Amino acid sequence: MIGRTLFHYTIQEELSRGGMGVVYRALPMNCCPAWSPDGKEIAFHSLRTGNRDVFVVSADGGSSHQLTSATKQERYPNWSPDGREIVFRSSGGTEQGEMYIVSRGPSEVGGETPRRLTFDAAVGIAIWSPNGELIAYNLGVGGVRVVPSTGGELRILSSFGHSPLWNRDGSTIYFLDLDGIWSVLSAGGEPRMLVSFDDPHRVSLRPEWSTDGEHFYFTLTEYDSDVWVMELEQR
Repeated sequence: MIGRTLFHYTIQEELSRGGMGVVYRALPMNCCPAWSPDGKEIAFHSLRTGNRDVFVVSADGGSSHQLTSATKQERYPNWSPDGREIVFRSSGGTEQGEMYIVSRGPSEVGGETPRRLTFDAAVGIAIWSPNGELIAYNLGVGGVRVVPSTGGELRILSSFGHSPLWNRDGSTIYFLDLDGIWSVLSAGGEPRMLVSFDDPHRVSLRPEWSTDGEHFYFTLTEYDSDVWVMELEQR
């Protein structure tokens, strides 16, 4: 969204202040916000119910509407291009992490019953193709795959990498790995490195990144260590 920035952060509520310091309580976490295609709503997951569930709220504020209510951990929502469905990751019980889709439904009644899309375990971030026909996702152990949004046979595009992004026409998928930014054709082919992270102490770990077709926007984690010396007191 041009001119508006979407982010999440953790808020702590001060409960008491005394001789032992300040006692805080972390408020329920709201995480991983995603703009709707028309920019009017935001999907996110929250721990306010005791486990992670997917919610939708107006971009201008107001009450949020709960879309999922299973006892599992449902997170990382992303919208379909037409704004009618949301894909998310669900884990818990016998599921290590599978992809589900929920139809939006009227806001006052939440979402419809989610349908399961994958059965290969440990799904990470999932994101729709521009035409809505495919969903790209990564596995927790690494690797990029695509599957039809209506269900069907999946295709493996890469054995490594995470956090896929589509280019504007859907012909190419970009993804991150520790050593750089890669691309692969959505129809299949050999992955190609586009950006190399030459410093091994600065790697890309976070799934949040984006592209406008001309630039990539991403974070790098810096690993620093120091050597300390402390005098040993003799008694």
